[in-house]
Parts: sequence; structure tokens; C-alpha cells
Amino acid sequence: MAQIGIFLCSCSGTINLSLKQLKKDLKKLDDVRVVEIHDLLCQKDGLNHIIYDVRNFRLDRILIAGCEKKKAIFNNIAEQLGLPQPLIVNTKEWCGYVHEQKEGTEKAKGLIHLALMQEFRNVKTIRQSVEKSVILVGGDRALRLASALSKLAHVTLITQLHTTRAESTCESTLAHGTLIAKEIQDARAEFDILIGAPSNIYGSIGAFELEFEPNQIDYNRCIDCKRCIEVCEDDAIIDGSIIYINDRCTECGKCVDVCPVHAIDLKPHSVRLSAGQVIVDDERFSIKPGIHQIDGHDPLSTITDVVSLFDGIKKPKYLDYDLSACASSVHGLSGCSLCFCPYGAMKRDADGKITIDEISCEGCGLCAVLCPLSLIKLDAFSNKRVLSSIDTLLIAAGKLKRRIILFTDIKEGKHLLDEVGRLGLSYPPVLPVLLPSIKSLSKEHILRAFDAGADGVVILGPGESSLELDLIRTCLRQLDMDNRVITIEQLDPDTFTSAVKIFAGRLEPSTIRKYEPVKLEDMSNRAVFLALIESLSAKTNKLPDVKLPSKEFGFVTIDSTCTICDACTGVCPTESILKDENKIIFNHGMCINCGLCKEACPEHAIEVVGMLDTARLLSNEKLVLASSNLMYCARCGKAYMTEASYERITSKLSEKGLDNITLSYCERCRPVVTLEQMIEVKDE
Repeated sequence: MAQIGIFLCSCSGTINLSLKQLKKDLKKLDDVRVVEIHDLLCQKDGLNHIIYDVRNFRLDRILIAGCEKKKAIFNNIAEQLGLPQPLIVNTKEWCGYVHEQKEGTEKAKGLIHLALMQEFRNVKTIRQSVEKSVILVGGDRALRLASALSKLAHVTLITQLHTTRAESTCESTLAHGTLIAKEIQDARAEFDILIGAPSNIYGSIGAFELEFEPNQIDYNRCIDCKRCIEVCEDDAIIDGSIIYINDRCTECGKCVDVCPVHAIDLKPHSVRLSAGQVIVDDERFSIKPGIHQIDGHDPLSTITDVVSLFDGIKKPKYLDYDLSACASSVHGLSGCSLCFCPYGAMKRDADGKITIDEISCEGCGLCAVLCPLSLIKLDAFSNKRVLSSIDTLLIAAGKLKRRIILFTDIKEGKHLLDEVGRLGLSYPPVLPVLLPSIKSLSKEHILRAFDAGADGVVILGPGESSLELDLIRTCLRQLDMDNRVITIEQLDPDTFTSAVKIFAGRLEPSTIRKYEPVKLEDMSNRAVFLALIESLSAKTNKLPDVKLPSKEFGFVTIDSTCTICDACTGVCPTESILKDENKIIFNHGMCINCGLCKEACPEHAIEVVGMLDTARLLSNEKLVLASSNLMYCARCGKAYMTEASYERITSKLSEKGLDNITLSYCERCRPVVTLEQMIEVKDE
């Protein structure tokens, strides 16, 4: 059993909370050994108070409720005492500075309960070694960086070429990929320079491959004999400090024939180069760990970023995943394509199979939200943790007049709440659930808030999430819970406080408050959604009849050419399509619209439409998509195939002029009958 000490700071009486009431409520908690109130916990006397209680009560965890500004001081004390980092709850800017005392105290209680439920977790990390090799793409600025980096690493510069600076239309053109021949000639002794047009970057930090189309003349091989120039009738070969071919070339091939060192190749082709890191002066390329964009204001700062990674990269391991049941690819068939990564950490091969590059992962959580089967989970923000956080806040702060859950991200959204508190701008209390990014907010999170008794939900953050708000609002409208969700995209203190005041002012208490939240056994996204829709329907006594286009729900139809062959049921990852003797049964609630059944069907009898139909979903109706009478063995009477399969096979055999007599028997009797027929023929 944990031994926890809670220390409530009044910040010299400036935090407008009833700390005595908080202490009284918190002392009732099982794991809490002591609750103390102090005016200045961050000062010497307050710190001594903490040290005394830790030693006297043998505490193994402490929680500080006050301000976050002095977090480093409390971390240091915990380290000295051999304790894990303390739990910090910002009751100053999130409660006491912005709410009336009674409601601020209730919210503070909810936040402290939430902090106490968070288990102490050792953050998993991943490491990637990074070799000291760098590819630079660009012109003047890239050249200068290449020269500086060449003393520290193996450097290759890929650039395009102009004969003179006058050929370039402006200085910015030179800075984004072109150099004059003389500059290349002067720099080639320091590092490798390749002339060509880059097209793509593959891989991840430590193992990048940059693809580019080189100029037709390999200047590293060229011996400047100028024979190519002599035979060129198109004036396409430029004689400068470096000989190269321009766009006047008609590919006649005379230059290729006369080159004594085979330095000319007129056929378009691409080349891939490998390096640990890449520096680009080209906005076409996405930036991720190990790919650096040259800073126009301070180009040399890029060198610092590159060199800092020479010893390798260490970062948190954000994801927990098992793709063995992934529907993106089954038996070489491409299926589900719901998940993707805005940071390029998720790759699909030609068959649709997914691989994850964890070094490139930034932990936004979008993939975890998009996967209906939750095969990818965000380790620190799993469904279990987020949904439990919602429940804890609503239960612990149950006396609030309006119970409003606020979903926002742990960086910009949190910063805004801190700023609003520092400014002392008042607003109705909202209970914050912090996510790694607004991308990781799911419809399941919002529906759980209402199922657990929230009166409203505020979504704070830019509108870049994958959230199907139309679906959520349509469902809530049909449950008589309309106008209970607002989004605030502008991260501005005045905009935020004004919007929350208007929203809370028109909210009526939810009729669901009196019910217990439904117990969730299966925490996968689809299972949670189904359970919550069913629970909300039962609690409101309403059956939402919503038919909307959907990427993650599918509706399957099968035409009359189906032979009940089992191909579709064999590839379905969710068992939404099942075979029941002579019938194909469909469960709309389990279909993830992956399309694998359609791909697998040898008769092309299946169509899948992306659609959600909540009425069918809640009815738990199992649709019969196709059926056929059974065939019975002419010898033993066993049912062994459907009439549709029999007709299909006999038709194919007849087309080829083959006998189908033995097809009237089951797989067990067929060889016996065949043997009997052979004996009869022999006797004759």
C-alpha cells in the first residue's frame, strides 16, 4: 500500500481556495497518509515541513498542490529524499486565480484525485546510432555549411549548376540548389559534390537514402579532354570550370561514343545515396528527426543541430503496438488504410503492409485514434488511462454546478490555461483532460464524457484532429443532447474565457448524471464506441437513427453469384462476416471498411460501402448477405457443399469437357466411389 503525503500551499494566502475543506476531503483517501497546509511551501520552512513529514510518516510519494513555477525546487527535494518526482497540481492558476472559492475548491479536488490515479511510470526510451555522414542539398548556403561540416563528418553536397552567376535570375535561386561551376571546382577538394536534381528522401535518422537524378556527365570521372564538346552539334555541352550538359541536348549519343572514360550517360536514371543525416535548403522536403532545414537567419545553427546527433539519438518510446492482426494487408491483399502518420513514421509497402519507424514518431497519437481495433496504442495515453481520467474528474468534482470536460493538448493548450491563470481572467470551471496533441482526441473520449455524466465538452486547439464531429453531434442530437460540444480553435485568453462563459451559461444539467458510467471490458476503439452508443441510447431511452458516410464503418452487400465459398470469412480481421453452414452472416458493428472481403472474393460478388447506420448497429441484427441450399452426399447423406458451389464447379468442369460425376459425393466418399468405378471398368 502506497504512503502518500499531500501538501497544500496557499502561496501566502493568494490562492482563493478552501484548503481546510480540501484537507478534510483528501484525508479520507485510502493511500493518503498525511495532508498538510502551508503558506509558502517553496521556502525554507515549507521545505523543512515536507522533509519532516516524509521521514516521520515514511512517505514514498508526495503531491504538491500550489503553483508549477517552483517545480524544480520540489523535484530537488524529492531526489534528496530518494523519492520519485513529486506530483504537481497547479491549483494556483487553474483554480484559485480564476474561479470562485467554492467551485475552485471542487475543481482542485478533482485535479488532485486525477494526479493521484496516475501511476508512476518509468518512461521507455529508444536509441538509434547515427553515423557521421551528412548529405546537403542546396546552393550557396549549403556549400558554406558543407565546408564547415567536412572537418567533422563525411559530407556530400548535391547541387544544380549555372555557368555564371549572371545566368541565375536572382540570388534566391542560387541559395536553393544551384552553384556556379567555379565554386564547385574550388570546393571539390574538401568534400564530395554531385550535380543533379534531388527527388525524394527515404528512411530515418541514421539510415537515410536520398534519391536524385544526376547530370549526364559524371564530373568526378571527366578528364576535361573536351572531345564531347567537339562532336556536339547542338551546343548542349558547356565548357566551364566543369563540363556539363544543358537542356539543349537531343540525345544523339555522339558524346557518349567519343568519351574515353565513359563519363557520359544520357539515359535518365536515379541514384540513391546513404547518410546518417540530411540538410536541405528546399521546402519540398518534410522535416523530421535527422532532416534539417537550413535556417535562413542563422544557417550555422543547423551545424549545432547536426553535430548534437553524432553520438546517436535517444527519445521516448511512444507506441505500444502489435500489427499481427492488422487489416492493412492479409495474404498479399491490400485492405485497411485508415491510419497514417503526419511525421512519416508509418510506411506501407506495395501490398499495404505497415511498418513503423519509431525514431520518426513524435507521439501525437493520431494512428492510435484511427485504428478501430487499437492495434496501435499510445503508451502513456491509452484508452484505459484517458477514459479513467474522465471518470475520475467527473466523480471527484461531482458537486460542480456545471460539469464540463475540457480536452486540450499538453503543450499549447496547457500553456493557454496557465496564461489565463496568470492574467487572472475568470471563467466557469472546466475539468481539463490533457492529451499529447489534439490529434489524439477521439469520438470515444467525448462519448465517454457524456456517458459519465458530463453536461458539456469543450475542445480547445486548432482544428487539425481526425475527429468526426459531424457524427458525434448528429448522434447527440438524436439522443436529445444537442449543443453540448463546442470547439475553440483560437488559443487566445480572451477568446477562450468568453467562449466558455457563453457555453456554460446556456448548458442545462445532463439527465445522465444520475446513472453510473457503463463498465468497459474491451478497451479497443470499436468496442468502446459500441458500448458507449448502446449505453447512451439506454440512458436517454432514444434510438439514434444516423446514416452517415464513414471511413471506418462499412456496409457489405453480396450478389447472387456468391457460392458461399468462405474466401471472405477467411480474411475478415474482425469476424464481421461469418459463415453459418449455408449462409454468410454480416455484423455491421464490427465491420471496419477494410475491403479485404471484396478483394478476396473470387466471384467479384461483394461490394463494400463506407457507411455508419446506428439503427442497425444498436439492433445487433445479424444480416444474412447470401445463402444457398446444401448439397448432400449421394452415398452417405452428409451435407458437404452448397448448391451454388456445386453449380459453379460443375459449370467450370463442363466448360473444359471434364466429368463431374464424383462431385455428387462428399470429400470422404469421393475417393471410394472413384476406386469402385475403376474396379468396375477393369472387370468389364
